[in-house]
Amino acid sequence: MILKDKGLFGSDESWNDLIQSYSGNPLALQLVSESIREVFGGDVTSFLKKGELFFGDIYDLINEQFHRLSELEQEIMYWLAIEREPVSLEDLEEDLEHPISRGDLLVALGSLRRRSMIEASSTARFTLQPVIMEYMTDEFAEQIHQEIATEAIGLFGSHPLIKAQAKDYVRNSQVRLILKPVAERLLTNLGKASIEKKLKSILSILRDKPPQAIDYAAGNVLNLLIQLKFDLRGYDFSHLIVRQAYLQGVALPDVNFAHADLAGTVFTDTFGSIFSVALDPNGELLAAGTNNGYIRVWQESSGKPFFNLQGHSNWVCSIAFSPDGKTLASGSADQTIRLWDVSRGECLKTLQGHSGWVLSVAFSPDGKTLASGSADQTIRLWDVSRGECFNVLQGHSSWVYSVAFSPDGLTVASSSFDGTNKLWDVQTGVCLKTLRSERPYERMNINGVTGLTESQKGILIALGAIEEQEKG
Repeated sequence: MILKDKGLFGSDESWNDLIQSYSGNPLALQLVSESIREVFGGDVTSFLKKGELFFGDIYDLINEQFHRLSELEQEIMYWLAIEREPVSLEDLEEDLEHPISRGDLLVALGSLRRRSMIEASSTARFTLQPVIMEYMTDEFAEQIHQEIATEAIGLFGSHPLIKAQAKDYVRNSQVRLILKPVAERLLTNLGKASIEKKLKSILSILRDKPPQAIDYAAGNVLNLLIQLKFDLRGYDFSHLIVRQAYLQGVALPDVNFAHADLAGTVFTDTFGSIFSVALDPNGELLAAGTNNGYIRVWQESSGKPFFNLQGHSNWVCSIAFSPDGKTLASGSADQTIRLWDVSRGECLKTLQGHSGWVLSVAFSPDGKTLASGSADQTIRLWDVSRGECFNVLQGHSSWVYSVAFSPDGLTVASSSFDGTNKLWDVQTGVCLKTLRSERPYERMNINGVTGLTESQKGILIALGAIEEQEKG
């Protein structure tokens, strides 16, 4: 008999009474066996005589067992309820994040298996039995509801309500069974106005707390605001950890994410037209400049968002990584160049001097010099460390839309809307050679393009966004 393998003993009559008491439900019998073994020393007869408080439906049994678990065991149970499907040991280690030895984790998992609280597959993946999954999901939603009502951040900070980058069917399940029930309980018990007040108060609390390695509270706040259809205009998430927020298709007017940690957050695939892209030298990061002034940076291998850089007030026409990959340069239609720290996502310097759109930027091979081409018809050479312009190259009669250094860094090339390519001596600023195009851009016909200003038409031509046509 399975129960005897649990270390229980008793007369045949007591075994029959025990089985009948739980209608032969295998899970209920497995759960209650732990209480019999731990509280009554495995004596089934003693349990039947004195254990009236242990009788009840299976939810009562699960509840009694759950609240006797260690803190780590309870944390694992909550994470398995969030995951919704079997996960590997590595997945659990990634979820827990805080320092814990694999040995301690294996001990906790072994304890949960002995208590029949979790299941393990032959491929070493762990999950909850359906009835326990249901109990844990309801328990988690209720705890989150209580924490928001009292503004006491516990599970609300240590566990996400949804995992934004989970498979669609898993995330949809998390929304339906966790996020939505929490929102509905809050609406029923607090009302919409009070909910918003509570959530804003929690954001204020987070802003006063020191940075933590694990904190899902701000991301949970954002997901709840979206689920409850609040107007996000003016919300400030700057300098906060905003993890696992699902923002695809969500309008974010005037929402401040400056210097926020957006790990695991999913945005809409594009913010607008993309005018420039660049890969870092190691091929690990992909950056894109957009028409709304943002620079988006992704991890190339996983496609996960890495940074969303904000600072430019107009189109980002060109971006380039430094040779060591530590700095990103961006040129914009706001007439400025920005240098960004790639590791922190912070703007290091803003370079000013051009009087027209900055259409192209390029680092020298040693990374010490930056060249920029502009609609003001000039090329500027900048000392990267000081952020100062040390030479202005003049000679083109129209927009300079492309610049590049020679491999030895002694020469910079420029291409212009005037139909010429020029080679310049970096040290002296002297034009070494002018190469004329066989087909000057003055011959383009863009009269058929409507809805754009003349300057917008020009930049689109320069960036190759409008196909050139011969004049009739």
